[in-house]
Amino acid sequence: MELQNPPVSGANDWLLYDRLAYTRLSMETSPPWPDAIIRQNTFCNACLNITRARRASEFTSVRQRNAYYDFMSYVFEYSSLPDRRSRGIKFFHATTVVTTWAALGAIEGVARSLVLSQATINVLSEVNRLLLEENMYVIYCLLYTTENNFPFAFVNNSPCVIHPREISCFDFDIQMVRFEQSIVENYITSHNDQFTDTVRNEINATLNPSGPIMSAVSAVTGGISREAMNMAKRALGVSDLSFMNYRHRTAIGFATVHIFQRRTSDYTTFLRSIGYI
Repeated sequence: MELQNPPVSGANDWLLYDRLAYTRLSMETSPPWPDAIIRQNTFCNACLNITRARRASEFTSVRQRNAYYDFMSYVFEYSSLPDRRSRGIKFFHATTVVTTWAALGAIEGVARSLVLSQATINVLSEVNRLLLEENMYVIYCLLYTTENNFPFAFVNNSPCVIHPREISCFDFDIQMVRFEQSIVENYITSHNDQFTDTVRNEINATLNPSGPIMSAVSAVTGGISREAMNMAKRALGVSDLSFMNYRHRTAIGFATVHIFQRRTSDYTTFLRSIGYI
């Protein structure tokens, strides 16, 4: 739980100041950072403890979850915790980008008042919460289970049944895109009544910005998220992306993975190989 003021009483608690300090460190400096800085930061310590205990509910906002994803991406790349074979996993870099203040995290900022209704914010917040629960289990397996601490294959797209077979970090990232978007697809199917015309149109407007307000928001929410969306549009040959379309969502995720894995030149070939184009 995030606390405004010390003392920190439990292993799963952290100070707001330390979360913001870590975020500034990540945004303004290049890793790796001195171990002492990480050890002394209550947010970083809480992230590890919460993962070990699998208590995703401790993170109650998109911005807290974004900072968690950012730190865990740091852990995979620079700490001694993961198996060395897992160091090439970039999926959690992608989840960090997707949940940053300039992307999904905007639902707790400027987009809340300018472009999105409360119904849309509620849907996106709930999806973000559900995805963290599932992703934290995967991170737990990678970091804290001795039999599953390498990039492992899922059975039937489920991390609850892990195939005792190692796969490449790139294939693991691709697998995670499918895993996440299957969760989103299940949510859409089981909560279809929440996806009113207004909600669908507002979410799609974030994928296909037009008009003075959304164009301005897009200018702020650029970077890797916008690059991945543009890659997906070009490769799929569509002018607009639809959140309700599983292939569109996964194509964006696959593009993000290709960006972080520095394989953008392979993206179109990859989509062709899986029958998307």
